Amino acid sequence: MGLGRRRQLHDEMRDALDSADRVVALLSPAYFEPRRYTTNEWSTAMLHDADGNYRLLPVLIEKFDPPSLFGPVIAPMLAGLTAEDARRVLLNAVRGPRRPTDTPPYPGAPASGRERSSAEAPRLPTGQPPTMTQVPHRNAAFVGRDRTLNGYGSDC
Repeated sequence: MGLGRRRQLHDEMRDALDSADRVVALLSPAYFEPRRYTTNEWSTAMLHDADGNYRLLPVLIEKFDPPSLFGPVIAPMLAGLTAEDARRVLLNAVRGPRRPTDTPPYPGAPASGRERSSAEAPRLPTGQPPTMTQVPHRNAAFVGRDRTLNGYGSDC
């Protein structure tokens, strides 16, 4: 590929990335080969848009370990799925995370409308210190060392 064609390709990619709301990256080992010129694409798309959302939507199309830079990015796996399952997974990824529509249960409320058994009852503080085993009782005669201990602090 000649230098003029490479510049034209680079300009076309830049223009496409600037105008895209989202960039879908089909991740495979071949995607990260240096001769593919994909580094500029995904590094530009990893930037946030004006609303603070990621523009990059990585999708794994082969089972492999992507570069560590993609570690915190959750990429759905399409390899091995049926066409219908892959379509559902991809559409959910494009939609992004959704807020729950159900109200979470109140803490301590019975689960799914049934009464809580005594085995499921929450542990509540009783006002007494917990009973510990294999811990010696406090030595009431271990007093009167304040002056010695304070001297250690002033020596430091």
